[in-house]
Amino acid sequence: NTVMLGDAENLEACAMLVCGGRISSEADWVDGQLSVRIRYRSRPIPCSVRQVKNRFPEEGGGEDLWLVRFKEKASAVTPGQSAVFYVGDKMAGGAYIGSQRGLQAYLED
Repeated sequence: NTVMLGDAENLEACAMLVCGGRISSEADWVDGQLSVRIRYRSRPIPCSVRQVKNRFPEEGGGEDLWLVRFKEKASAVTPGQSAVFYVGDKMAGGAYIGSQRGLQAYLED
């Protein structure tokens, strides 16, 4: 329950953490053409995904935590919302957008 003020560019993200879902393996992705929708009716954003060990278990997510790197900026990544992954028009999985606290630690790996 925190309200943060800022400019539109403060909403932009290059990555996010997702948890509590199921994502197909890289072997199922055609030429790495994976994309994600972070809002219903939003356009798919090209991305890459890799499973990571949760360094901050107090933030939730258990062991099934994934780092999603966007290939272009995404706006308004909102914890608690759904992230749905696609290869073309075929759904490749889904998860919940997790807490983004500590995201930088995962990006530095």
